[in-house]
Amino acid sequence: MSSKRARDIHTADLFEDVFAQPLKPLVQAPFDSRLRRAISEALHDARLAGKPRPMVAAEMGELLDNPRFSEDMLNKFAAESNETHNINVVYFRALIAVTGATWLLDILAEEFGCTVLKGEEAKLAAIGLKRRQIAVLSSELKRLEVTAPHTVQRRGKRS
Repeated sequence: MSSKRARDIHTADLFEDVFAQPLKPLVQAPFDSRLRRAISEALHDARLAGKPRPMVAAEMGELLDNPRFSEDMLNKFAAESNETHNINVVYFRALIAVTGATWLLDILAEEFGCTVLKGEEAKLAAIGLKRRQIAVLSSELKRLEVTAPHTVQRRGKRS
């Protein structure tokens, strides 16, 4: 008969993963590059629609209540070669509002496996979700109907 020994908590287990898996750092370069290209494309589209960069910058400055916001800042946000000036969320929001380029939100959403739906598109997605839920419930109901007894037995007397 062997007695069970208590596990020595001071000795590492050879089969246990001793080193915690480090978090993978966010790879900034590809996202930063895609975002800058997208900003540049949004500014190009705005120019084609009659709103050149100086006008976009002026409207953004007004919207942000920041008279110091300039075309130069906008150019730095769009330049792939400029790694020191990153657009912040407040400026990003203003850029979308001024240019109407709501598709810029997709660049950020895609990083997290999400999709941005606008207006009525969300209703279509909700309809699809409900249809899928109905199909799952219908399948579960059919399975229960097949396995359910045809009659219910009475148990005991009632007084």
